[in-house]
This record gives sequence, structure tokens and C-alpha cells, in this order.
Amino acid sequence: EVRQKALEVGPVMKAALRTAHEKGVKIAFGTDAGVNDHGTNAYEAVLMNEAGMSERAILISATVNAADLMDLTDIAGTIEAGKDADIIAVSGNPLENISTLLEPQFVMARGNEINLDVPPVDLFPWPNI
Repeated sequence: EVRQKALEVGPVMKAALRTAHEKGVKIAFGTDAGVNDHGTNAYEAVLMNEAGMSERAILISATVNAADLMDLTDIAGTIEAGKDADIIAVSGNPLENISTLLEPQFVMARGNEINLDVPPVDLFPWPNI
């Protein structure tokens, strides 16, 4: 049922995102994680790109805008002394190909390296919408 609904509303959501972005609405990247597994939100970046957002705009939405719209700029959103060190490293350049975010090579959360050597999770199969 969730998959069918995603297939139905996906094109509408992409059009709404495209319009909001074109009108200058400040967009924050993020998920409520109610449907998809935690850790799969990088797929949102790919969908945002398919909807017309540039890679740069998507990265800003995931960092600066998300922190600003949640009133967390004192601890997040930019890499500065005194802020939480939430950082990922990928093998490619996400400014050229946003899908590089799908396979992080390094993850740091609040200054602590996250062990990526864990068994893979069977992720929610994302439909091509």
C-alpha cells in the first residue's frame, strides 16, 4: 500500500518541490523516517535532483537550511569550531553527481566515527517515480 501511494503521489511531490524551489522557498532536506528506514535519506537527494534542484542547492538544503529552519545553527549546519561534527565523505564529487551520497565511505556523528563495517540492511525498494 505504501509503495502504491508513493507511485501515485511521487510525480505530484516532485512538481511541488520544483515549483517551491523555483519560487525561492527555503527547503530543508530531511525525513520523518516514518516509512523508510533510517539511513536511507540520501535517496531523497536523488529525488530532489530529479525534481530539478541542483546538487549545490541540495547540499545547502541538507546542511545550512536544515539547521536554520530547525533553529539549530548554533550547533549544526556548517563546519565550525564548537559545532557538532556531523560529516560524511564520499568517493566522488556530490556537486557533480548527487548519487555519490548513496555510498558514504566515512561517517562522523557528533565527532564520533561511525563503523560502516556492519551487515547491509535490506532497504525499502525505492520506486522510479
